[in-house]
Amino acid sequence: MDAPKRNFVLMFTDSVLFTSGMALLSVTAFITYFLASLGANAFDIGLVNSLVTIGALVSQPYFVKKVINTSTKTQSFARIMFVQRGFLLLYILSIPLLSRLNHAANIWIFLACWGIFNFFTGSYGPYYNSLFAKMIHEQQRGRLKGFSGAVGNVLALGAVFIATLVIKHFTFPMNYAVVFFIGVVFLLLDAVDFALMKEPEEAVSHFDMNFLTYIRNIPGFLRENRVYRNIVISFSLILISQIPLAYDSAYAIRDFHAKSIEIALFASITSISNIFGNVMFGILGDRKGHHFVLQASAFFALVAAILPCFTHSITALYISFGLCNMSLCSYNVSASVLIIEKVKRSNLAMSISINTLITYTAYSLMTILGGFLIVHFSYLIIFAISGFAGILAWVFLRWAK
Repeated sequence: MDAPKRNFVLMFTDSVLFTSGMALLSVTAFITYFLASLGANAFDIGLVNSLVTIGALVSQPYFVKKVINTSTKTQSFARIMFVQRGFLLLYILSIPLLSRLNHAANIWIFLACWGIFNFFTGSYGPYYNSLFAKMIHEQQRGRLKGFSGAVGNVLALGAVFIATLVIKHFTFPMNYAVVFFIGVVFLLLDAVDFALMKEPEEAVSHFDMNFLTYIRNIPGFLRENRVYRNIVISFSLILISQIPLAYDSAYAIRDFHAKSIEIALFASITSISNIFGNVMFGILGDRKGHHFVLQASAFFALVAAILPCFTHSITALYISFGLCNMSLCSYNVSASVLIIEKVKRSNLAMSISINTLITYTAYSLMTILGGFLIVHFSYLIIFAISGFAGILAWVFLRWAK
């Protein structure tokens, strides 16, 4: 098999393995219920979700510099993933021993390990998108993301079903240790996947950057390209509109007294939504453009926010959760591809990184604020914020053409 076909197959496989692994490490389902079983409150749950973004933010300058200064990126990326996922595996293997500590200590140990794991997620955007733009033809990008995501979610759905049986028949915390272990195995296989890619070398110029230099470059990038600036603003609003995903399962536990099997249904809904969404949005992205798909993302977020505000039932919450996942699915299919289409290849790593910094900052701050608002007011305020963000995202996307 020649290198382009080999890389296409391996990129396809990456999405399948990554999607399956993260379904079992879902912060909106399994991790939330694991922490809830330890006595975590809404603020703790919000912090877990925020650490996903905070970790990626603080590591952006380091990983952008590595990407720009590396002529071949696959091996370097694979090593980073092995370290990241190997560390999480050590924590998971320690769960039976840690269970002897009090629950508050267990929560903070998990938060610390989860924060370290997510520090390495800062490598994902710069590395993955540089490789994706380099090795996948423009006309294949939407379908590759869509179909690989769909296959990954079919496999994830099966993994979630097995996970529900494990949770039901094993005692706590061994049940979650087993579920998380299977998820990390998928992620380690994903790291092997990148190590097998055949990447052509490219010329690089030495680029030195510290955190202050990185921050100083941001206003210039935003001033130079009005379309890119509006894209970043709209993407920030789309991610803010996804905040309910961080709290839906906690809402179901508190207001509807949902049990572990009902919480596992959130992970199943995520997989089912993504199976249909990835195929549909992948095809639409190649046929009607990724700008259209992202406007659909804003629309789904708005509808998802409206439902719980007017219908107080767990069925409405499930439907809202599914629609919100459809919104996030369309964003995941098209966001990075739209940036690839709108910026120069030489600026791609920096553009992707700046988008990550700004959008993740907006999301993490609003997620932490969301936990505070829930504790002092109501879960419904989160849905109101989400709906308003969806409307604004749609407006800014109209200005991003």
